[in-house]
Amino acid sequence: MDELLEQFLIEGPELAQRAGQDLLALERAPNDAALIDSAFRAIHTLKGSVGLFDLAPMGRVLHSAEDVLDAVRKGGLAATGDLIDLLLAVVDRTETWLEDLGRDGGLGADAGLEADRLVARLTDYLGGADDDRATSKAAPDVGWVETLRLRHPGVRGRLTAVRYCPDTQAFFRGDDPLAIVRAVPDLRALEVSTGPADLSANYDPFLCRLAFELLSGANADQVAEALRLVKDQADIVLSNDSATVETAPAAVPFDKTGAASTSLRVDGRQVDALADQADQLVIAKNALLGLPDPDGELARVQAMIDRLTTDLHRGVMRLRMTPLSPVLRRLERQARQLAADLGKSVDIEVRGHAVEADKGVVDGLYEPLLHLVRNALDHGVEAEAERRAAGKGDRATLSIRARVDGDEVEVEVCDDGRGMDPARLREVARARGLGDRIDLDALSDQAALGLIFTPGFSTAASVSAVSGRGVGMDAVREAVTGLGGRIAIDSTPGQGSALTLRLPLTVVMTRVLIVEARGERFGLLLSEVQETLRIRAEEITPVRLGSAIVVRETVLPYVRLGDLVSPGVSTAPDSGLTVLVVEGAEGRVALGVDSVQARLDVVLKPLAGLLATVPGATGTALMGDGKLLLVLDVKALAR
Repeated sequence: MDELLEQFLIEGPELAQRAGQDLLALERAPNDAALIDSAFRAIHTLKGSVGLFDLAPMGRVLHSAEDVLDAVRKGGLAATGDLIDLLLAVVDRTETWLEDLGRDGGLGADAGLEADRLVARLTDYLGGADDDRATSKAAPDVGWVETLRLRHPGVRGRLTAVRYCPDTQAFFRGDDPLAIVRAVPDLRALEVSTGPADLSANYDPFLCRLAFELLSGANADQVAEALRLVKDQADIVLSNDSATVETAPAAVPFDKTGAASTSLRVDGRQVDALADQADQLVIAKNALLGLPDPDGELARVQAMIDRLTTDLHRGVMRLRMTPLSPVLRRLERQARQLAADLGKSVDIEVRGHAVEADKGVVDGLYEPLLHLVRNALDHGVEAEAERRAAGKGDRATLSIRARVDGDEVEVEVCDDGRGMDPARLREVARARGLGDRIDLDALSDQAALGLIFTPGFSTAASVSAVSGRGVGMDAVREAVTGLGGRIAIDSTPGQGSALTLRLPLTVVMTRVLIVEARGERFGLLLSEVQETLRIRAEEITPVRLGSAIVVRETVLPYVRLGDLVSPGVSTAPDSGLTVLVVEGAEGRVALGVDSVQARLDVVLKPLAGLLATVPGATGTALMGDGKLLLVLDVKALAR
């Protein structure tokens, strides 16, 4: 891929995201001049970058959007909700085009039609604004053009005059003002000047303080093309021997805060490769545990390697941490647009933009979250009349909240709509033939809510552009599971629903307790093990269909790990077991194991392939002897 295009594909999405963020904030503060200027700068810079490539449809749309935002800046247009919706649609389409460009090398076959549609809508807004600006716009100052021509009497005819004042940070941005000026075609006259000398202690010799005035025999369009990368720093005026006519003045406020940056762009593939090497180092380090060490010297060296490996791995994983804000901002725009398409009045609340997670988790979150948002707006949120009949306010609320909980990131999609009725779900399941495979009446209400994850399950009465095809929630669970996470449902009929995704915050080294049950090794997250006990067989008391033990005057349910991982297999009565007090889904549980072997730092990997469907497992780890360790989800097992 061309290096310039590769850089554009990095910077383009960032500019589009910044524009989208500013526009969303502008909706809440339509008169905020700083937000308007920031959105304008982002679109203006993006448009300038697009001009370097053969991307005419994107360029036309961004040019029209820039004109609209310029009209807002100058007071010719008001930043109404409809206008912001249209500009957000431009940002969304731009992001899609950038994705297509990075994946396929082009904008797609329908890019021209999409561009024409957006440009037409933007032009409709500009129609009235142009009239308003024509009556209020002050006459431009073009006196410098005549002065310049008087100093060069030998240059005659129809000329294009340019006054180019580079930004003071031009050198830091990699601009070469003299080379830029020399690129102007048919250059007839050139003057270079500097600002007043500043010999004080604050003088900075690295700032650009030059100014260029020139005359060219080329037309204004040709000159503008040569100056397209610095158009916001140049005034272009068409002049002849008797009069001057302004053709392309431009004055864009600069973002002074972006002059210097301490960030460094790194190819994600290089970070991934470094992370893989760090993982292999952890595995090699664990292999040292099995080596003979008669004098204890190996243990000392191993402890030092252990510390260094842990620090290295955590540092590499921090490189992969990226914010959730781009995903959340994109979801917010999609939710607003979808609510408008469905004709529903919905307040969209999004929190947690500052939350960061592993890049792989962040990249994989958008699609499942988008489906949850679609379901909430289409199935969950009622129309205004239905809400009034139910005693609710006319406007519904859809909230998307992200937060960090220990070593996990939790994302919740919650609405105050009609909720899910377990009885209704059982009826739909029975109508779709699921009753032939499971006893629907025996399902608890919570288990009945889980029916929505059945492949092909849908409560929609008809197929729409949003839902009803029976493809969705099972794919959502599969996507979340593939990321090493899980999904939970909480719904109350008439009050709303909340779907919560819990995913690993990052692929870090996890300390596990290796235990044995029925001749197999398993890993338990050490953070979920509160204490370890040794009990006698007579301390186990039968209680109804289960068993219990007393730990410091507290009765805890007792279950053997072997019974959980191999249900239905008969075992000999307990003659004395090691018991782990763990935190189950509904409180503390005493978990019996055959033995406790070691505590170990491992790199926990999400379940994949055949293991992806294993219930009660949270991930796998490769041991130093080359064997795979299954790490169990105690809360899912000990319900």
